[in-house]
Formats: sequence, structure tokens, C-alpha cells
Amino acid sequence: MNAQELIAHYDSVLAADEWILWNPVAWTIIEPMGENHSVEYIGDLVSGVHDFHLEEVCLKEAMEVDEEGPQIYLDFFEGGYFFFDTYDLVGTQERLVRILGKNSFIWGMRWEAGAVQRRFFYACNGKIMLRMTDVLREPELEDATPLAEGITAVRSAWQTSPGANRDSALLALISLTSGALLTSDWLNGNQNAFVTKT
Repeated sequence: MNAQELIAHYDSVLAADEWILWNPVAWTIIEPMGENHSVEYIGDLVSGVHDFHLEEVCLKEAMEVDEEGPQIYLDFFEGGYFFFDTYDLVGTQERLVRILGKNSFIWGMRWEAGAVQRRFFYACNGKIMLRMTDVLREPELEDATPLAEGITAVRSAWQTSPGANRDSALLALISLTSGALLTSDWLNGNQNAFVTKT
């Protein structure tokens, strides 16, 4: 999909799943610079000394009925993988950047509960290269600005056909530059929860 199609896509997702905007949700996309990471490699790094397993559960139902239930979900796409955290209050996203950032590109989006606020970052090889809250206003583009081509495409698409939700522009930038795509079907379906045993 191009930038305009992605903005429309995410307008649809956020209209159907508005709960994302009002909860401490985080989406973290990892694209290894070499071969894609295996589930075992990811699990060993993320779980540390604890055992882990993937458990298939309905993401939306688990979030609504059990605050102590699974909160972090793992999925793969062509070129990489992503985590979707339904309750990131303890800096899980920052930790993922630290432990998985080496030799990887990472895109991250996080919403702050009840604040109508979102934070986007882009990291390369463990170093944060770009932060913003509104791709339509920031940053001022320079030759060395990371993701400049994608930012320009999203802004141009928005000027041609403005979306309904400015968060759609940030999500469109992530998908346009990473290849990962978040859908309503995914958010409301059965997904692999990342479960650690303490």
C-alpha cells in the first residue's frame, strides 16, 4: 500500500479499535540487519533467566477480562517481527530496544493512557535516531533526517486527502518504512502471547 492507502487503512483500524488510543499500548517493530531472529533467540533475550512459551489467546478478550493475563504478543512479517504490548506501564518498549536493538532497525509507537498522546521513535543499531509525536508537524526535514522519504510521502498524502486521525499518519509512516502492518483482524483475533515463567 502507498502512503495514502495506509492512512485510510489506519483511519479504519482506529475507528474500529479506538481502545488503542485510550490505553498504555505499545507497538514495537524489529527488522534485523542480517537473518531474521528465531522465536528461541527472541525468547531467550526477552525472558532472560526465565523460561518462556507462546500461548495462543484472543488479544482483545484477554485484555478486557484479565488484567493479570498475557500482555505482550509476538508476530512475524516478511523481513522482521513485532511485539504488541497491551499494558506497557513499566518501560517494556525501552527494554526491548536495549536487548534487541543491536544490528537491528526498530520502529516504536506508544500511546499514553487517557492523555491523547503518542510517542514515536526510530532506532538503528541500538541508537535512537528520531523521535516525534506528530509526523505532520515534526521534524523539519533535512538531508540527514532518518526516514525522510517516508515522512515526505506521508505528508504529501495527507495534504492531498487528509485523514480522520493524526495517529493514522504516524502508523502509516511505520508501515511504509518497515513493511509491518497492524489490522483490526489481527487486534481482534487469536495471537501468540509471550508468556514467561518466574
